[in-house]
Amino acid sequence: MRLAAMVAVCSAAALAQQYVFQSYGQEEGLANLSAKCLLQDRDGYLWVGTENGLFRFDGARFRAFGEADGLPGTRVEGLAETQDGTFWVATQRGLSRREGDRFIPVSKKMGGTLSRSPLSAGLGGKVYASMLGGLFEGAKQEGHWRFRRLWGGQPNQSTAAVAAAPNGSVWFGCDTAICCWTNGRVDRFGPEHGVAAQRWDGLTVDGPGTVWARSAARLIYRPDGAVKFQSEKVKLPDSVESEGASLGRSGQLLIPTNEGLMERRDGVWRRIGEEQGLPMENVIAAMEDREGSVWLALGGGGVARWAGYSGWEAFTRRDGLPAQTTWGMAEDRDGTVWVGTDKGVAALRRANGQWQLTRLMVQGLPEARVRQVAIDNDGSLWLGYADHGLWRVPPGRASAEPYHFNGDATRPRVMSLLLDRRGQLWVATRNGLFLGRRTGRQRNFARQTVLSGVPNKTFYGLAEDREGRIWAAGALGLAVHEAGRWRVFSPKDGLSSSYVAYLAAHPDGSIWLGYRENVGISKARLTRGQLTLRHIRAGDGLTSDQALSVAVDAHGWVWLGTDRGVSVWDGKAWRQFTSQEGLIWNDCDGAALLAAKDGTVWIGTSRGLSHLSRDGFAEPSPPAKVLFPAIVMGGRHLAPGQALQGRRGDALSVTAAVMTFSTPSGSGSVTACSGWKTIGLCPRRGRSAMRACLRDRTPWRWRRDWKADPGAGGSSGSTWLWSRPGGRPGGRGWRPWG
Repeated sequence: MRLAAMVAVCSAAALAQQYVFQSYGQEEGLANLSAKCLLQDRDGYLWVGTENGLFRFDGARFRAFGEADGLPGTRVEGLAETQDGTFWVATQRGLSRREGDRFIPVSKKMGGTLSRSPLSAGLGGKVYASMLGGLFEGAKQEGHWRFRRLWGGQPNQSTAAVAAAPNGSVWFGCDTAICCWTNGRVDRFGPEHGVAAQRWDGLTVDGPGTVWARSAARLIYRPDGAVKFQSEKVKLPDSVESEGASLGRSGQLLIPTNEGLMERRDGVWRRIGEEQGLPMENVIAAMEDREGSVWLALGGGGVARWAGYSGWEAFTRRDGLPAQTTWGMAEDRDGTVWVGTDKGVAALRRANGQWQLTRLMVQGLPEARVRQVAIDNDGSLWLGYADHGLWRVPPGRASAEPYHFNGDATRPRVMSLLLDRRGQLWVATRNGLFLGRRTGRQRNFARQTVLSGVPNKTFYGLAEDREGRIWAAGALGLAVHEAGRWRVFSPKDGLSSSYVAYLAAHPDGSIWLGYRENVGISKARLTRGQLTLRHIRAGDGLTSDQALSVAVDAHGWVWLGTDRGVSVWDGKAWRQFTSQEGLIWNDCDGAALLAAKDGTVWIGTSRGLSHLSRDGFAEPSPPAKVLFPAIVMGGRHLAPGQALQGRRGDALSVTAAVMTFSTPSGSGSVTACSGWKTIGLCPRRGRSAMRACLRDRTPWRWRRDWKADPGAGGSSGSTWLWSRPGGRPGGRGWRPWG
């Protein structure tokens, strides 16, 4: 029987969820907040074109580029990068390409651009530009870029957006129609082909060859080979300066609007606005980076990164949770997730591709902190309260009933619940451990004597291993019930602390346990009466030594909630998830982890409930690339790979950036000698850039080691610079940075 059917009184359902967005603006160096276009280059830098300048982001700071750096204008309308790595910038006053840290303007005959999407990189390393002078194709010939006009140039001809297709065709807005250039031939699509007489400022072509076109009021598409365009059956919000269209890594369509971001995935549309956590709804452009985060250019709001875009979602009080702080959870036969909070219980059910959140409101049930939830075999809901004892909500009943232990009128503080494979209900409390056996429709609870002669102690966690043994964690240490008797293990047996709090059984027969103290976690195995332990600390890969919850999912991965995010053991290495990756908040709550039957994981925090799908952690992030955006010796800026020319006593300043936006920075060191003397490292403000400053009067001989370990999928590498003993800077025997 579905538990949902038995509850007589429930609150109204909510159909929203929250996402994690991180904002970047003037504090990070983005001087102009009216962002217009976005691009991630092949090195990993994020480029932002604004109404007043071009900015490059290395994960910590934005660097500004303007007319002094060669740009023909500062109002940037479009960005592109061709296959050879040439970086292009279209402004209202002209087109330019990047060489080093300078920009070289292209012929003034092309003019500037007023298009919302004026650049597109095509096959063969070509670039296509929609300018006031028409549609142009740029190709590199004998080491030089040369442009030719493909269409336009007449007073009555204007171009709008441009998009190069995978088959070599080029689609562009032509006057109030849409045109396609193929091998010198231009085909025009007008009203007779389903294209209304409007300006089309958004164009993109997906993998199967479908052309998507966007105007201020409409979205149309043309499947590959079709004669006509068709109207997409969705009403887009009003859009002023938000008329672009882009594709994500999985082929999903991203449509910026003045009322948030519209996303089309597998034919299903959704809107993401302020109610889902977006800092502001005036979205001008959208782009998915190589790590799976979506970046949004906000009109007047800088840029925002949607952390955990591919697999994270969250629920808070604004979505219907009774309280922000969430505790124990349980999943029923129908996949409904029941969540304990500081003010009662909520249920989450999947409906029409969205989670429907309902607050449990049953007559007589206290609206107080529920630490643990369990589902009985008959569909009953067991609730363990922090201050109101144990309650049962029977199936088909409109009221709840409290349970007492051995006729005791007091209601002990419940810490954990476990329904074992024999149908017995174990209850860990602040005043001992109890076992509830079924007698008819009722359960009779009896106190368990775990250690003879010892007064009642607090028990925190419970687990049942694959052998059917019951494990109990508490102030006595770690207890196991086997063959009708209890056995207790303490620090004398190798435990890191006598206060064991959280337990999870692994399919391989081991028990993973966390402590009340910040001493990390342990993996325990009981074989022929002998307990073996392996201890794991922060130095071994954990986010923190303070364990707050532990769970094992359907794939055998071990999940650990801490005060600094979540650590996951995938059988090979530890991976980390924090708010940088999409977790709603880094402070996880006690016993607030649920590994669901569908392979997803629910994580309770002090600011809401996070849900991570398999899409969010199936594959590690790409290895982080280490770049050196600034190298200065003796006041002179050098490019990576350039030979060093300096004098004894010159200062060497190196800025190193780990090119990842979704994880914290790695670590680094700069060493000089004679005798390999360590000089030290000074972190720059931010996550992923550091600056090392060094001044030394000994003979020049340097070494630079860098290890990038940005959490999930990190990499390591080294960059070296040295000379032979007695060598001189820039002389024989030197190997430059890069």
